Amino acid sequence: MGEEEVAKKELDGVREKLTKNEESLKASSVSMEELKKKHKEQEELLAAIFKGAYGSDLENRLEAESDFLDDRKHRVGAAKYKWSNGRNLLSHATAQLCLACKKWMSLPQINPQDKQGKWVVATEARNNVVAACQNITSARRYLSTIEFPYCKPPEVKVLETAASHVYTDMLSQQRHQYVYANVYHIMYKRCKALIDWFTHVLTETIAKDLAEATTAANAKAQELRQERLNLISVKIKEELQQDVSFEARAEDLADDSTSVTEDESQVFQAEGGEGEDKSGEEPPAADVDADEPFNPVPLKELVQTPNKEDLFGDAQELYKKHQENLEELEKNRMINKARQEQGLEEKLRARRSRRQRQEAVANEQQLQQA
Repeated sequence: MGEEEVAKKELDGVREKLTKNEESLKASSVSMEELKKKHKEQEELLAAIFKGAYGSDLENRLEAESDFLDDRKHRVGAAKYKWSNGRNLLSHATAQLCLACKKWMSLPQINPQDKQGKWVVATEARNNVVAACQNITSARRYLSTIEFPYCKPPEVKVLETAASHVYTDMLSQQRHQYVYANVYHIMYKRCKALIDWFTHVLTETIAKDLAEATTAANAKAQELRQERLNLISVKIKEELQQDVSFEARAEDLADDSTSVTEDESQVFQAEGGEGEDKSGEEPPAADVDADEPFNPVPLKELVQTPNKEDLFGDAQELYKKHQENLEELEKNRMINKARQEQGLEEKLRARRSRRQRQEAVANEQQLQQA
């Protein structure tokens, strides 16, 4: 298979993914508009109750802290989305390489006179190798800032080159054995080890951080809600001379810790043939030793395990922005206090400016996931 044919397949896949993402974006836009509408209704209700100002300094501070923790949760959720989809692509690539290995090693068992049969089997092996290369490359694009410990670009390039020479390599027993031991089989093992690394990062780092971030964000949201309910109780007593009390319940808060959409990656499938190998059986061992045997490094010893800044972004920068927001909110509070007689719309600006920032961040995250 020539480079032009491989590029055409990649282009077709990208076009299909673009169409799918455009449809997903349209559906998400409807949900986003509905969410914006609910936020606006909440802000208008709170503004009407508290005459455009915050009910208390505590409410102001809790809302800022809640925004900060929500942003952190969404960052970790976005990392989970990318890594989960990357692992899905690698799972398909591993199954395709497994089938390619089995097809390649079955060639010597085919009657030498059955040239058509040999060509069909070799083509199926080639097509699965090409699809595996595309899926590995797509997984790397999901995580462009992360260095993979295995299946690096030069290794994938070697695999692509081997796929373009299947019809000549199949004619020589020596080449048949050599390319299997040094390319196909060893890349299968590397891809399988890479999945183990992805699973390790997802379970040992991302899942734990997402659970922690969700717990912290929900706790702060409940604290903010309780403060607002307390302030509403005070207002009711002032206006109606009635003692009432409200309690914010944890079950009223939506738990979206697992709401991040997964496995929406555009998977490349091999043309023709019987599809991926899902039997769970390992491909046959190589008849000759590889020039450089592959021995995966224990997961805990991998120096390439990404740190949290690689996974979730610059935490220091995020905290700095949070502090700046707090300072801005304090300034707005003082300004609003001096403008309490200037009308409801003027007093709503502090709330609206923050909500607009949140919506901008949400829109950006939505586009990144698409």
